[in-house]
Amino acid sequence: MGLPTKSSDPFTPVRHQRDQADSAERVAKATEQQRIRDLRAAMQHRETRSVLRWVLSLNKPEGSDLCPLHGTFDSNAMQMARAEGRREMQARLWLELAQHAPVELALLQQEGKEP
Repeated sequence: MGLPTKSSDPFTPVRHQRDQADSAERVAKATEQQRIRDLRAAMQHRETRSVLRWVLSLNKPEGSDLCPLHGTFDSNAMQMARAEGRREMQARLWLELAQHAPVELALLQQEGKEP
């Protein structure tokens, strides 16, 4: 009995799976970094901040805070589900902006208070 050849090595499938997992992890990390760079670059433009301010203000009274802390209760379950979905999307956007572009988020809020 000699050393196993490459094709008969019982660990080849395990190594292949590990390599694929490492590759998928690298791709996911690169994609996340690109998304963060894109978000920061987009927030450099007043027009983009204006659109995001509009998204963050959906279903809110005029002049209210943009942070999505409002309740979504409605006696109509379908309306409540729709409002909750919108609020969840706003909360995710808010957290992403607060984490990756806090200066621009403050600017977005300030621009919303200007006449």
